[in-house]
Amino acid sequence: LEEPGALTVRPGYLVASSASLGSGRAQGGQRVYLASTRFTVVAWDGQLYKPTDGWVWGAAVYSSLSTANQIYFPYDRDLVAAMDGANRPRASVDGSSWWTLDIDPPTTALTLSSGAASASLSSGEFAIAYTLKHRATAFEGNVGSESTITLTSTANGKITVTSPTSTDGKIDAYVLYARHKLPDGESVLRYVSSHAMGVNADITSSAWTSEDEAPSNHTIPADGLKFATSWKSRWWAPDGTAGNRLRFSELFLPQAWPTNYYVDIPFAKGESITAIESMGDTLIVFGESAVFLVIGQTSLDFEVRPSLGSDSGAVGPRATAMVEQALTHLSADGVLTFDGSGDRSLSLDITPAWRDLVANTGSADLTKLAAVYDQSRHELRIAVPRLYPTSARGEWVIHLDRTRENGGAPAWVSTDRDIAFYMRWSGTETVAGNRDRLFTMPSTAGLVFEENVGTTANSSNVTAEYEGP
Repeated sequence: LEEPGALTVRPGYLVASSASLGSGRAQGGQRVYLASTRFTVVAWDGQLYKPTDGWVWGAAVYSSLSTANQIYFPYDRDLVAAMDGANRPRASVDGSSWWTLDIDPPTTALTLSSGAASASLSSGEFAIAYTLKHRATAFEGNVGSESTITLTSTANGKITVTSPTSTDGKIDAYVLYARHKLPDGESVLRYVSSHAMGVNADITSSAWTSEDEAPSNHTIPADGLKFATSWKSRWWAPDGTAGNRLRFSELFLPQAWPTNYYVDIPFAKGESITAIESMGDTLIVFGESAVFLVIGQTSLDFEVRPSLGSDSGAVGPRATAMVEQALTHLSADGVLTFDGSGDRSLSLDITPAWRDLVANTGSADLTKLAAVYDQSRHELRIAVPRLYPTSARGEWVIHLDRTRENGGAPAWVSTDRDIAFYMRWSGTETVAGNRDRLFTMPSTAGLVFEENVGTTANSSNVTAEYEGP
């Protein structure tokens, strides 16, 4: 029922996918909005799928991810990543081709030779090094070790570089950096030129002293980043080993994670980071029972403060949802909404149900609780593995319009929908009617359902039982 005690039936739902991926629980799914494209990606059994907008699966586009962990898909304007909490993150710019988010520095030195040239280098010793580059994202890894060559005269003033090789399939270019060791005594490698892989390069001029330095802070991220969010032109993610460590990327470079770029959140009870959400100039970091705020006026200055007005934390990465101007988070103590200064409980009316859920659900299942704000219907939906008093899977739904009509008292209703997570199409959609569609996947089968569609329960008649005067 849409409203307890009233004969108002909720909209129906329908199977949207053309087939099932199999039995079991999907590991994650996300509608991704990049600057020039939009698509959906779903993780199943350690593999990634890019279904069509009509939910035809096709073959897996990537494999080799964790088959046990939940998988999350943070993204910004340029790329999306797949984080499984076990391996190095994978990334894509189109959802079809996936590769490691980062680039390893070169492990082999360059092969150099000298020869005559119309424009001559001065004599002396030169040091040449290179980085590997992915042109689709214009990102370079850290510079490798130097190779040296000595020119004995200006008549022999050309250095030829034999193209390096790489086993990383996304690498399609290399970038040369050089310095004149002797007699000029240059100590910094400077940019020379960029070349496609497989193409040899000639260095005929040493006019590089005003060019960019070779990158040394494009460090690969540590294994096991769990989930992430983009905030203040950086990506932020919990460390895979130290539970309270919040790592962040280089400015404008989600592929570069310098080893000393992190903040240790001072949780009082030894807990770990369970969720992170951005809210204006504040990054909200949740533990199991506490909340800390990372406040940044710019992309360079950050301050960590405890949130004195917060009563509890969040149970997992999907247990948060922005609801209008406030952030709702699901904790072991209930459903709370954080407005930037403090929490307000939304779950007083369902306290027995929430206590029953927490008392009878293992911690691993609690971390999978999912929430979504359905803006078109003004509803906050919460998928739970135990719906009081039936102990079966279901949802708690709070309707904001009826909450306002009831003088601010939360208006809750429950459904018997088995939902593992939500996928909301909430960005720029080019096809009419696609915006604000809501899709879900169950915990027992690789199917996709569309919510709030039609008047039937997946083609079965909806039966409503009314009790009243």
